Amino acid sequence: GVMSYSLFMHTLTIGLIGFGVSYKAFLHDIYDEVVENIVHTYFTESRGFCGFLTAVILSLELMNASHRGLLNSISSLFRADDEGKKKLNWPVVIVALLKVGVVLFCVTIFTWTSDPDTLAVSGLLVVVALSITRVLNHIFINETELVQAPTERAANLANTSNKGG
Repeated sequence: GVMSYSLFMHTLTIGLIGFGVSYKAFLHDIYDEVVENIVHTYFTESRGFCGFLTAVILSLELMNASHRGLLNSISSLFRADDEGKKKLNWPVVIVALLKVGVVLFCVTIFTWTSDPDTLAVSGLLVVVALSITRVLNHIFINETELVQAPTERAANLANTSNKGG
């Protein structure tokens, strides 16, 4: 509940500070390379950049899940079929797997490249990908709930009015 949300908020804050510092280190080293002709490999900065980006992404996702309730977030991966049996809610599961893939990508970017430009573009793509997953989750979870509840009420109302009339 509140405790986990607060913990994720603190982790997000620390991650954002570290992310900013790692990016500033990139800029400082780029300046050294351009102005003072000092060659840098950017390996340390890229590790920090990826680590803090991962911390920010995980914090945001966990804050979102804890805001809805962790059990409620997990239960959205399942839906009841017509017979009342729980089955995987495939659209939501696929979006969750995409999020896992994005997090794994964040964790491993530095193993593929330490180029600041490539890392910046990768960070942007991570943000865009997570924005898309948020929209998809909204459609597959919230919109479905918004449509299902009134539809079920209307069907129940129609059934009760047919029995009474």
